[in-house]
Amino acid sequence: MGNNYFAIDIGSTSIKGCAVEENKGASRMVTSHEVSRPDDPLEFKKALEGLLKMVGANGKDRIVVGLSDMVFVRNLSFPFTDAKKVEPLIQYELADQIPLDADESVIAHSGIERTEKGSRVVAAATSAEQVSSLLSLFREVGSDIYRLVFSPARCAAVVPKILAPVMVADVGGKRTELAVIVDGRLFSARVLNGGIENIVESLAKYSGRNEAEVRQWLEQSGSVSAHHQEEEGFESVIREAVNQQFEDWRRFIIATERLLGSKIETIYVTGKGAAFSGFVPWSTGFFERESKVVVAPCEGANSVNSSLIALALMAGFPRNDIIDFRSGGFARDAAYSLVKHKALSVSLGISLFFVMLVISGILNHKRLEREERDLLGVVGFLSKQVLGKRSYNASSIKRSIKKRKTKSKKGALADNPIPAMSAYVLLSEISKKIPPRKDVGVKKDGDKKSPKDKKPDENKPPKPKPTGPGPLVKGAKPGDKGVEPIALDIEEIRIKTGKIKISGTVERAMDVDALITSLKTIKCIEEIKAGKMKSVGSGENEKKQFSLDITMTCL
Repeated sequence: MGNNYFAIDIGSTSIKGCAVEENKGASRMVTSHEVSRPDDPLEFKKALEGLLKMVGANGKDRIVVGLSDMVFVRNLSFPFTDAKKVEPLIQYELADQIPLDADESVIAHSGIERTEKGSRVVAAATSAEQVSSLLSLFREVGSDIYRLVFSPARCAAVVPKILAPVMVADVGGKRTELAVIVDGRLFSARVLNGGIENIVESLAKYSGRNEAEVRQWLEQSGSVSAHHQEEEGFESVIREAVNQQFEDWRRFIIATERLLGSKIETIYVTGKGAAFSGFVPWSTGFFERESKVVVAPCEGANSVNSSLIALALMAGFPRNDIIDFRSGGFARDAAYSLVKHKALSVSLGISLFFVMLVISGILNHKRLEREERDLLGVVGFLSKQVLGKRSYNASSIKRSIKKRKTKSKKGALADNPIPAMSAYVLLSEISKKIPPRKDVGVKKDGDKKSPKDKKPDENKPPKPKPTGPGPLVKGAKPGDKGVEPIALDIEEIRIKTGKIKISGTVERAMDVDALITSLKTIKCIEEIKAGKMKSVGSGENEKKQFSLDITMTCL
C-alpha cells in the first residue's frame, strides 16, 4: 500500500483536482476531475466540497493547494551562511521590496543555499488574509490543506534533477507560470497574465466569431508557423499573439541569467501550450535554444494534466526544497502546539527554577546572539540610508566609503564639514556661517519704508562719524567690540539624499543674499537656489520669509 497524495488547483474559471498514488518510488494518477468555478461564494464552497468527494480526499489526507495570486518572490543574498542570522534578516529584506506590511503578510522561503560569497534564499510573501481565508474554506468543507505551495515551485517535480539551469514554462489558458530550476530546486519564478486564451481572443476579434467556436477550431486545426507567401491572415494573427508572450519570456530569461551568471540552455514546456501544434518548435527558433515538451514523471500524465499531478507530487518533497505558506502562525497544529508548550512551562516552572540559574550563562549568550542579529538588521538599514544599498559586511561598507572618498568632487572626505545627515549638525554648520550684520541702519530694495521714518533736515549739519566700530543694535554705544550677526530664524529643514530645503525668516531681504554668499563657502555645497520671498507680520514685527534649496555632495 503506497501513499496517496491529492492536489486542488483553483483557477480563474474552473477548479481541478486529482489523486496520485506513490508506491516504491513509482507514481500513478488514480483519478482526475474538473468542475466550473461559480462566482457565488456559497456555490463555490459546494463545488469544492463535491470535487474533494470525487477525488476521494478527506480531512486526514495530504492535500496540496497551489497559490499564485498576490505572491511576491525575491532572490536574496547574504554575506554569511549561519541560518540563525539569515532567518530574521529575510523579513528585513522583503519589507523594503514588497507592497505588504510585515504584520499583514506571510513569508515562506526555500532552504538556505550556500554560495561562494555567503548564502542565497528564494523568499516569497503573500497576504495573511488570503492564506487565512483559504484555510477556513477547506475546514468548512471538512478538509484541511497539508501544503499551501507557491504554484510555480511545482515545476521542480516535472524536470529531471540536473546542475545546469533550465526554465519550465507552464502555459495555461489565461496564465503562464515561468520557473528556473537549478539542481532540482526553484531559483526564480514569475507568473504572467496570458496563455492560450490570448490567441483565442485575437482570432475571435480577427474573424468576428465567438470565442467558443474559435477555441474548438484552434484545438483541432490551429498551429503556429513561419511566414510564407500563401499564408492566410489568421496565421499571422496566431504568430503575433505567440510572439507577444515570448517577449515577456525573454525579459524574464535575461533577468534570471544575470542573477545566475550563466546561460539557460533548455526550455521545457508543459500545460496547454505544449499541446498546441507548432508551439514548442516555434519556441526553439524564437529563443535560439532547445525547447522540449515535458510531463510529470507519473503514469497517466500528459501535457494537459502534468501541472496538476506535479502539484500533488509536492506532498512528498522535502519541505526545504519548496515554498510552503503553511508556516509560522499558519503551520499545521500551530494553536495546539502553543497551548501544549504553555502548559508544560507552567507545570515545570518551579522545578526548572534552580536549573535556570545554572544555565543563565547560556541564555545570556543566546541573548547576545539575538542582539547581534538585530544589530545586523540596523546595519543593513543604515547602510541603505547612507550608501544607497543594503550591506551587512563591514569590509564592504568600508570599501564603499573609500570609493566615495576618492570620487569626492570637493576634496577629501575630511574636508566635507557635514559628514552625516543630521539636522543638528546642519544647524551647527549654518550658525558658523551666518554673515555679520555690518549695515544695520541701511535700507535696501525690498525693505518697506516705515511711515515713521523722518526726512533728513537739510539745514541741520551732519553728525560726525564715530572713529571706533559702529553700533551693534539699536541703543548700542559707539566703540563696542564685535559685530552682530543677522537675525536668522530657521522654521523648517528637510533633508534628503543630496538635497536640503531650508525655510525661515530674516529681518531684511538683503540678509538672504548675505546668507547665500556665506553658505557657498562650505565646500560640499554645489548649488543654492532661493525661492520666492514674502513679507510676514506687520509694523516693527515685519519680517521676510524665505526658502533655500541646497544641493550637497556630502550627504
